[in-house]
Amino acid sequence: MTSLTPCLRGSFLVNCMGIKANFILMFLLVSLLSPSGRYASPRVTEDLIAALANAPLTTVYHDDGAADATITAQSTQDPSRQDAPAHVRAILDLGPTCIPMLVVHLDDQRLTSAKFDGGRFAHAPIQVPLGYICLDILLHATSGNAIHVADCADDGLGACVRSGYYFRPDVLRRRASVATMRRVKAQWQRAYRAKQVLFEYPTWLKRG
Repeated sequence: MTSLTPCLRGSFLVNCMGIKANFILMFLLVSLLSPSGRYASPRVTEDLIAALANAPLTTVYHDDGAADATITAQSTQDPSRQDAPAHVRAILDLGPTCIPMLVVHLDDQRLTSAKFDGGRFAHAPIQVPLGYICLDILLHATSGNAIHVADCADDGLGACVRSGYYFRPDVLRRRASVATMRRVKAQWQRAYRAKQVLFEYPTWLKRG
């Protein structure tokens, strides 16, 4: 059996390695709690992202005047109500914990089943990268003047989003594609660390 070197503190012998182990365990447990008190381990969050990447998404993003399609609001059998796919709801239900999870995947190039039919892709829609799906969710589940332009009535892709926090759904077909995704990701990370990104559950998804 490995002997542990004790350290003397006052008149008490304290096992140094035991203290360190307990401290590390406490730190890990606290770090896995979301600000709302929900437990969300890295394994859980990555499983949710993987499920989103492979989900049968039906959203089609457009480049028309409105360009208001979003993965967080899809038509239902009830004309008066919009909903989000179960995979998206599962992420949003994490509360504020979902923000860093989505931000870290903003440069994720995995292609999803969501499509973009704008411009030259009108007759042959292309698949949208997972990074854009994460961006879409973030834009509709956050608030704060650092990213969102207040009292904005603009339409179109990226409308009412401040410069540096948005890239298009066809980003991978454009020049400096991955570099653009990484720049936007870095901007979101800085804003999040500065506590300028506030979680806000989409009002149209609230039930009861």
